[in-house]
Amino acid sequence: MWTGQFAKRHNISQSTIGFYIKQGLLAPAIVNGRYDFRESDDLDMQLIAELKRLQFSLEDISAAVTQFRIFKDSVAPADQQLLSMFINKRMELLEEQARLQSSLTFLEQTICMMQERENAREAKTLVNGLDIRFLPLLNCPCGKRLTMNLEQIESGQIRNASLSCTCGYNAVIENGILINPKGECLPTPPVYTYFHPDEEMTGEMRNYLYHLYRQMESMLSDSSCNGKVILETHIGNSSFLLQKAKVLSPSSLYIFCDPQYEVIAREKKLLDALDRQLNTMCIVSNYQVFPLERGCVDFIIDYFQNTSFDLFTDGFVFPRWKRYLHQGSKLIGVFIDIPHNSRSAVKFKAIHPDCTPNMHSFEDFKHSLKEHGFVIEQLYQPDPLSRSYHPWHYPGDKLYYYCYCARLEKL
Repeated sequence: MWTGQFAKRHNISQSTIGFYIKQGLLAPAIVNGRYDFRESDDLDMQLIAELKRLQFSLEDISAAVTQFRIFKDSVAPADQQLLSMFINKRMELLEEQARLQSSLTFLEQTICMMQERENAREAKTLVNGLDIRFLPLLNCPCGKRLTMNLEQIESGQIRNASLSCTCGYNAVIENGILINPKGECLPTPPVYTYFHPDEEMTGEMRNYLYHLYRQMESMLSDSSCNGKVILETHIGNSSFLLQKAKVLSPSSLYIFCDPQYEVIAREKKLLDALDRQLNTMCIVSNYQVFPLERGCVDFIIDYFQNTSFDLFTDGFVFPRWKRYLHQGSKLIGVFIDIPHNSRSAVKFKAIHPDCTPNMHSFEDFKHSLKEHGFVIEQLYQPDPLSRSYHPWHYPGDKLYYYCYCARLEKL
């Protein structure tokens, strides 16, 4: 048969056949200037395919094919070099089999452990309510005290209740979640979500974000957060505090807030299933105005929120938080600087036409912090990224990330 027919029979390309001939792996007859493949060539090709499957090197395959051609029709004794090669490969494959079996055993044990843990979490029916320790923190956005009508309370946990104010404000607690009424707060601007599904990130990007998380964790622990009130707003796809739940202080009060009920319900389910008890309150509310007492918050977690807010409002969100802070309160967060007029900034504006004409830089952010009475106590700036998972980022454009801790020095 000719080259095309041979290639089709063995499901390989003609260029691969030419390479094998050049390397001496195949030695077809030549008839009228064309390669004529016969039964012996079929056997050679089958041997080559099998040896490739067994991960023999090209050099070893060439040696094996040559030896088989010599000895297959001969009464001569087996070639010791070829026999040794096969024995060594068998030992190598047996060792690999043992390694794979060890890996499979580990995976089976890990999967079993994780499934048992997940089943136990799903089987856990306890739904925590809103702990009564948070009641002194609740207040109407107008500044007046709220009146509460309790409907269900168990072991110091408020499951269901209604909240009202003489100004006309009304909110409810349902299954332990405080739900702020729609339309009672400032409108929520569009928010660019910086988290994408993990499969869209490179390993380098995941490690980069992990180091930013570690820096935030260090800044929070260095600030002696024991017994403090810590607020994380706009949880979105991922909660910093929840990811660090195993190392958080059990004496602090943690408030989780997001405009979307589905996000808060998801976070609360995870919080309720924690092995260790944390004092938590979940609020469905605009992330600018909260039903909280003035000056009651000691720390606010800002994971890209000021960057995101600024992109669509021509201003930062932290000045709107000041009413809930006191002298000495701190912001701990991450900020991304998109260089003005860069190709990435232009592309961002094309993707998000509602964003502001001038996207501010970290220098603007620092100036605004100072203007509103904040002092940056800690600042971590890793090397800029030239490649990221952002759909608007042009490879080669430098993106600057900053992890900061700012203290409110003057109200």
